[in-house]
Amino acid sequence: MSKKLIALALAGLFILSVVAPAKAVTVDELQAQITALLAQITTLQQQLAQAQGQTSSGVCFYTDLQQGMTSAEVSKLQTQLKLDPTVYPEGLVTGYFGPLTLKAAKAFQAKYGIITTGYVGPLTRAKLNELYCTPTTTTTVAPTETTTTTTPVAAAEGILTVTQYAIPASGTVTVYGGNTNKEVAAYKLKASNSDIRVKRVLVQLGILNDFPWRDLSSISIWDGSTLLKEVAVNSTNLTETTWATTYQLTFDGLDFLVAKDAEKIISLKVSALAVPQYKGAITTLIPANGIRGVDTANLNVYGPATNLTAYSFTTATADVPSVTLSVATDNPPEGNVIVSKTATTRVDLLKFNVKVENIDATFKSGTITVNTNSNSAMSAVELYDGTTLLASAATTTTGDLAWSTFTLPVSAGTTKTLTVKGVVAASSTIAGETLKVTGKANAALSGVDANGAALSLTHSAIAGNTMTVYTVAPTFTLASATSVRSNSSTTTINDVGDFAIGIKVTANGGDIYLPTASHGTYGNTVASSSVGFYPTISTGLGTLKASSSSWTCDSSAIEDTANKEWRIPAGVSSVCTLTVNAQNQTADGYYNVSTYRIIWDTVTGFGTKVLQTTGLSALKAPELLLKH
Repeated sequence: MSKKLIALALAGLFILSVVAPAKAVTVDELQAQITALLAQITTLQQQLAQAQGQTSSGVCFYTDLQQGMTSAEVSKLQTQLKLDPTVYPEGLVTGYFGPLTLKAAKAFQAKYGIITTGYVGPLTRAKLNELYCTPTTTTTVAPTETTTTTTPVAAAEGILTVTQYAIPASGTVTVYGGNTNKEVAAYKLKASNSDIRVKRVLVQLGILNDFPWRDLSSISIWDGSTLLKEVAVNSTNLTETTWATTYQLTFDGLDFLVAKDAEKIISLKVSALAVPQYKGAITTLIPANGIRGVDTANLNVYGPATNLTAYSFTTATADVPSVTLSVATDNPPEGNVIVSKTATTRVDLLKFNVKVENIDATFKSGTITVNTNSNSAMSAVELYDGTTLLASAATTTTGDLAWSTFTLPVSAGTTKTLTVKGVVAASSTIAGETLKVTGKANAALSGVDANGAALSLTHSAIAGNTMTVYTVAPTFTLASATSVRSNSSTTTINDVGDFAIGIKVTANGGDIYLPTASHGTYGNTVASSSVGFYPTISTGLGTLKASSSSWTCDSSAIEDTANKEWRIPAGVSSVCTLTVNAQNQTADGYYNVSTYRIIWDTVTGFGTKVLQTTGLSALKAPELLLKH
């Protein structure tokens, strides 16, 4: 129907142009008739667009326009102006702001009481946005139907509030040579009464008798992790306020939104030259009206009202790493280690942590001290990063060994755990030899930092534990431990306790023999650590007298009653339990029972028995409060 109406109107216009008038018509009258027809056509076109679901809503103007410009914004202006034929009867959309567009702009301004300059500035744009910048909202009224309504948003004048943000705190940041995008200041922006699009930020730098470009290479402004703009620090980009003291930097061409009644945090970050020359305090502040934005009324708004308090940061020469060396929690405990009779064996002797902070470090060498190497049982000492061999140093004696052929990078903020292994050659006569190593104080590792400077480390010696080497031997681990008050003596309540220590005994490389409690070498005395070859007790405080004790192994161990011994077959683990009933002899306090010594052998009869006191420190019962 709309198309037919437009066709009829066009036909009428055509008839007026070709049929001679019945009476004389003036040029002005003819022009008026043409203008009326054009207005009708425009109205019909709008109706057609609406019938087809089209709308001119949501057309907003943020850029000033003037004669001579060619752009998409000009096309948008021409499109909106032609909606009113009394303003823009020609209705041409070319993208060029020429005389016809200038005339239309003036007509628009005159119609709405704006000074008729033809320049489309803030006032003209505000009126255009009031008429046409109307966002569309859609409301669902049925699962398959929607209805669309438009709510004009009136242009409003906004207020921009700018304050300092607490992080980072002033005076707490050091910018080292080579640092990039290090945050030195942050500011909170709040928009009230209107959305505000920030267009410009001014930053003032303060320095003491020097120039910022002797330390800094660039300054950037960020919205969270989004870079808004970066400016090189040089004498061209910085405006001098006071020579060698105060400089101003302008971040222009910005266009980021601070929503109405919302807040946004922006950060100021700096990058430093590789080798700073000034090396001192630099301040940053946003001066009064240093931030300019545009509200929805297309008016400029400014903040802060007065100069903000200055942030301060310090520039310095290249940063240095902080390196901490410490014994790892899984450092091999003192005890027995099993080596091969027929092949070379690598024995874990030490594990230590290397923690690097501030900047990256690369380790190139180190020094390990061989404390014990009985009968030259160990032929070399190796350094590993996980399963990767870093370095090896040969030895047949004790003393310092140098590693100097590896490269181990460690990133700042990370920790590596390194392992020192001893290389033990195949031997059938090595039983009972001991090995121990220590990372040398202040020299366990050395290298260079990320700036190429030599590392200077300060640390104590990183000590491993003593390892006893066997081809056949048991290993002992704690399986269980209990301590309970069992009864009382005739004179005191709660002065007697029952202690039980379950010891997991694993036979490695061959059968292992343990004496039973009735064996002659075990003895009857278990109250003192100085007597008895077999499990005995020690106390944490005072005197704890054992009134009875027992020693038994589970069914995985084979008891030989004739020889009074337990045999644990090769590869088998058996739990043997030491129980002690003891009475407090001294004073109220906490007491414990621990395994002082275990006797074992690799053959029956205990002809070559081992009286082991090492590697047993974990085999103890919990402390127990006993009265006296």
